[in-house]
Amino acid sequence: MAPDLIIDMRCLQDAARSERGVPGHAAATIRLARRVSAWARTARIVGIVDHRMPALAPELAALADEVRGNAYMPSPPPGSLLLNPAPMGPDQDVLGRLLLDPRIAKAAVVYDFIPLDQPARYLGDPVHRLDYSTALVWLRRYQLFLPISAATGARLGALWPEAVNRVVTGVPLSLFGGAEDAPRAPARHLLMVGGDDPRKNPEVLIRAHAGSAALQAAQVPLIVTGAYAPERRAELRAEVLREGGNPTLLQLPGRLPAAALRAAYRAAYCVITPSLAEGFSLPVVEAMAAGVASIGSDIDAHAELLPDPAWRFDSEDPAALRRRLEALVRDGGARDAMVAAQAGIWPPFKPETVARTIWAAIETLVLPPPAPAVVLGRRPRIAVLSPLPPALTGVADFSARFAAALALRAEVELFAAGSRGAGAVASSGAPFLSARFDRVVTAQGNSPHYAATYQLMKRYGGACVCHDHRLLGFCLGQFGAERTAAMASRELGRPVSAGQVTAWAFEENDREADLMDDLAAAARPLIFHNRHSVAALRTRGFQAEFLPFAIYRPWSQVPVSAAAQRDARARLGLADGRLIASFGFVGVLKGVEAALRALALLRDNGMPCHMVWVGDASGELRVLRRLARRHRVTELVTFHSTFFTEAKYRDYLLAADFGLQLRIGRPGSVSGALQDCIAAGLPSVANDDLADNVEAPDYVRRVGDALDPVAIADAFAGLIEAGLPRGGYEESRRKYCARHSMDNYVDGLFKLLEL
Repeated sequence: MAPDLIIDMRCLQDAARSERGVPGHAAATIRLARRVSAWARTARIVGIVDHRMPALAPELAALADEVRGNAYMPSPPPGSLLLNPAPMGPDQDVLGRLLLDPRIAKAAVVYDFIPLDQPARYLGDPVHRLDYSTALVWLRRYQLFLPISAATGARLGALWPEAVNRVVTGVPLSLFGGAEDAPRAPARHLLMVGGDDPRKNPEVLIRAHAGSAALQAAQVPLIVTGAYAPERRAELRAEVLREGGNPTLLQLPGRLPAAALRAAYRAAYCVITPSLAEGFSLPVVEAMAAGVASIGSDIDAHAELLPDPAWRFDSEDPAALRRRLEALVRDGGARDAMVAAQAGIWPPFKPETVARTIWAAIETLVLPPPAPAVVLGRRPRIAVLSPLPPALTGVADFSARFAAALALRAEVELFAAGSRGAGAVASSGAPFLSARFDRVVTAQGNSPHYAATYQLMKRYGGACVCHDHRLLGFCLGQFGAERTAAMASRELGRPVSAGQVTAWAFEENDREADLMDDLAAAARPLIFHNRHSVAALRTRGFQAEFLPFAIYRPWSQVPVSAAAQRDARARLGLADGRLIASFGFVGVLKGVEAALRALALLRDNGMPCHMVWVGDASGELRVLRRLARRHRVTELVTFHSTFFTEAKYRDYLLAADFGLQLRIGRPGSVSGALQDCIAAGLPSVANDDLADNVEAPDYVRRVGDALDPVAIADAFAGLIEAGLPRGGYEESRRKYCARHSMDNYVDGLFKLLEL
C-alpha cells in the first residue's frame, strides 16, 4: 500500500496571498514534490483544509490526490508522513491526532518566532496568545524541522535544544527564473517590496528619501508596494511632508500582480529592505535575481543573504541610508559592481533547488513500515460519543446497547453528549486528538442533544452514525434561520430564504434540503440506517455507507402467550377488546390524523379498536385531542403526557394486539419503535418508508407513504381477519431478530471502520 503524504494546506486557502510568503513557499514545495523526490512519487498526497475558509483555488487543489476537511486518518498506511508548511498558524490542535500518532513521521517548515519575540505587537489579545502558545506546544511533536534560514534554526535551537534534526532550506524564488529571462529596464525609481506590518519599517526609507535634497531634486520616485490600509497610506505621506519631501514622489500602488512586480524590480536603481525582523527576506534575493542592486537592514536574516556589511544599513539611521541611496542612484558603476558581486547569492533559492533540499531531508525521516495499528493480541480501542441514558431519547438507549455489544469486541470508552450516567465522561475534543483510540465514532440526530458532538465532528472528523435523515430541526435550533437557509442554498445550488426553511419545519413534505453536507464533509465514514440517505449523499459526491438498523431492545426468546398478554393488560389497567398501540414521541408528523380517521373507519365497519399512543404527547396534546373530537373517536383513543418507564413500555408491547408506526415526510426515516414491535412479534401496520428502512418482515402490513386512512383501516382489517394470536408469527420473528441482532450490527460496523 502506498504511503500517505499528508500536507496541511490551510495556508493556501487565502487566494490573495498564495503566490508569496508562507503560501508561496508551501505551493512550490508541494508542486515540485513528485519532480524531485522518488518517495513522493510513490505516495498519495492528502491535503488538509478548513471548510470554514475560502476553498482552495482549483490549481492548488489539483496538487493533492485527495482534499479533506479534517485530519481524522485512523489507519495511515505504513511509512506515511505529515508535512506542515505553517506550524505556527492558528488551530494547530486539529492536527493533534496525526501529531500524536507514532506511526506517522512529522516534518515542519519553520519561518520565524517574531510574535514570540515581540508579543506586545503580535500577541496583544488572549485569543492570539492562546493560539500561538498552543502552536509552540504542538511544534515539539515534529521530528524534522525545516527552518527557512540559519537565524531561524538558531532561534529554534535556543528555544528547544532537543530540536537537533534541523535542515536549513531557504525560500523558493518563484517570481524570477533568473536574471537572464528578461533584460533590465532603464533605472527609474527606488523600490521597497513591503506590506502593512510595522516590522517592515518603511518609515526609515521614506525619511531617507524625503530628506535627500539630491533625490528630491532629481525627481527619483520611491515605490513602496504592499496592501496598506487607507489610514496607513495617509500616515506614510504625512511622513514625507514632515521630512520636507514631495509626497507625489512616494508611490503606493498596493499589492502588485506578478508581472507588474517583476517590471518594478527590473526598473529599480536598487531594492531596499529595511525590515526590523525577518525569518528570511524574499525581496532581497528577488532583487538579485532581477539583476538589481539589493541592500537591507542589519538583522540576522539579512546578514545571511547580504554577507558584505557594505550592503547592510542601520534600520534606525535614515541619514546613513540617505547617503547610501544617493550614492547608488548617482553612481551606475557602483550599482553594476554590487549586482556582479551579488550574482552568486540567489541561485540556491531557485524553486527546484530548495525543493530538493526539503525532500531530501524528508526522505531521511520516512520511517520503515511499523507494525499495523490493530495487531493480533490487542483489541481495537474505540471512543463513542453519543447521548446516553438518562437522556430521554431513543438514540441514548440504542447507543448504550450498542456500546455494550461493542465492548465484547473492543476496548470502549464512552463520552456522553448532555446528561450522562455512570461509566461516561463529557464529550470533548480529547478522544479526537488522542492516538490512544484506533477509531472515534459519534452519533448524530435531529435534536439539541447533538450540539457538542456536531461541532467536534466538523472540527476533527471521525466516523459518524447518523440516526436521522435530515437535520433541519437541529440546524434551526443551533444556527438560526438565516444560517440554515445559507446551508440549504449551498446544498440545492440556488437561493433559499430564511422564511422557506422556517416553513419546512411546519410542513415536512415541503422540505427540500437535508442539511447534511457539512457533516458529510467531515465524517469518515458517514453511516445511515437507510439506503435513501446514502444514495442522496453519494449523488452529491460524499462518502456515505448503509448499515442495517439493529434491535436495541431485545425481546425474550419465549413467544408471547395469551396469558402473558392478559397479565400485561391487568398491570396496565386496560379493558378487554382489540388494542392498537403506537410507540415513541407523539406528534402530528407521526401520522396521527390519518390514524384517527382509520380508527373511525374500523368502528364504522364493525371492527372497533382502542388506540393508545405510548409516548409523550404533551407538546401537542391539545391539538391531538381536538383531532380526536373532530373525527369522533375521543372514547377510542388515549394520549399520554409523560414518558414511560421501560417496564411499562414493554407491558404495552405485550398487551397490544397490533402495532402502528407512521411517519409523514420525505423518505429516509428509521423507527426504533417499529423494530420494537417486530422484535416482540407484534403484528403491525407501517408506511412503506419506515417498513423498508427496518427491512420489516411479513407480519408488518405496509401502506403508502401518502398515509391514506382507508388503506390503513384495510391493513388492520386484514390482520384482524387473519385471526392469528400473539405468537403466531414466531418463525418470522426469530429469523428477523437473528438477522438484525446487535452483534451483527457491530460486525457490520467493524467492516465499515476497516477493523
